[in-house]
Amino acid sequence: CINTPHRPLFHEQTELNRRAMVELHPIVEAWINGNKQRGSKGYIPLIANNAYGLRLYQNQSRLNMHVDKSATHVVSVIFHIDHDKDSKPWPLVIEDYKGNVNEVTLETGDVLLYESSKCWHGRPIRFTGSWYTSLFIHYYPGTWKRNLFDQDGISKVHYRIPPNWNKVLPPQ
Repeated sequence: CINTPHRPLFHEQTELNRRAMVELHPIVEAWINGNKQRGSKGYIPLIANNAYGLRLYQNQSRLNMHVDKSATHVVSVIFHIDHDKDSKPWPLVIEDYKGNVNEVTLETGDVLLYESSKCWHGRPIRFTGSWYTSLFIHYYPGTWKRNLFDQDGISKVHYRIPPNWNKVLPPQ
């Protein structure tokens, strides 16, 4: 998925990762539940799956468009830590549910929440600069049916493709 001669470096920050995952948990849960109150009908609790970082991208890095694992990376957070002051903006490209392609440029300290297992996303434009670093946090619904995934966490069901996608419709 990462297309670069230089793989990103990792600067492990176990305590920062844990703290970010815990601190952002209620914010992400509130975001996906809207006005629903915890414990009410239809409220979806989230399970924190993992946080990793700091991922340090180097000059000429590129991240191909992809979706994340639907078993564990359903709702994700990018916490942009910083980038070198002389770098060019490096937008995250994300496709919404209507097929619109959006570019989001994160500044130091910005936090982006998105449905990473449904929305195609990546950084297909090569990064121009010395370094760019972020923390990534992933959650999944506590109501998730775990039997919908194989042993590698790959979804057995493709939610974005309508069930009758290949049905030939009669001419109108």
